[in-house]
Amino acid sequence: MQHDPSAAAASTNGNAPDHAQSGIAREYHNLLSDLEDLIASTRVSVGNLGGEIAERARTGATVTDNYVRAQPWQAVGISAGVGILIGFVLGRGRRGS
Repeated sequence: MQHDPSAAAASTNGNAPDHAQSGIAREYHNLLSDLEDLIASTRVSVGNLGGEIAERARTGATVTDNYVRAQPWQAVGISAGVGILIGFVLGRGRRGS
């Protein structure tokens, strides 16, 4: 059996476990840093998406408002039809129970 001097030095020196722990700690901190970067970029993306959704909602509301002002009776008829349809669907659901 051969004697390995580096293994003996590591076991008597005690630096090998410390070195391994510092490597693990460094990897842990790198992982945390990467996660923080990912969360920050995700927040920016979600913020941009929220602004885009709000802009689309504003545009839709403006178009709807313009349509209702231009065609008020047609808007009343469409609303009544939708209300009747919703009432019919809800009424059928209660009778089926």
